[in-house]
Amino acid sequence: GEDAKKLSEYAWIAENSNESTQKVGLKKANPWGLFDIYGNVMEWTSDQYEADFYERSPEKNPQNPSIKLYPRVVRGGSYKHKAEEISSARRFQSEPKWKQLDPQIPKSQWWFPEAPFLGMRLVRPLNPPSPEEIKAYYTKAPIDDY
Repeated sequence: GEDAKKLSEYAWIAENSNESTQKVGLKKANPWGLFDIYGNVMEWTSDQYEADFYERSPEKNPQNPSIKLYPRVVRGGSYKHKAEEISSARRFQSEPKWKQLDPQIPKSQWWFPEAPFLGMRLVRPLNPPSPEEIKAYYTKAPIDDY
């Protein structure tokens, strides 16, 4: 929306979160019926973090390939961020220390024990992939961590 004063009606941020994640759906939904798009947890993305990426990329549909596990782009803001820091366009840089306590060997791609402010957005495609495309995706070797 356009009124930043209403953000706390839609998002868990530093000013109203009690310094913790909150159950999804307790705030108002956005105009598309989606909950917790802002705040609560930052969104882990597959984009490689490069500070000058948008300065040197085409304005329309820039492509940012994922090459390494770190640093990745995390977006939005979390329960730890103040209202003025929350934005879907806000990009933060991931840090390897977020996985420091992961006891798995090799370390998990998806578990961030030192980052309770981080999450992933799960989506379903409008047009589901074919069985062949699904098989090709799931038979790839896992990416290296660290």
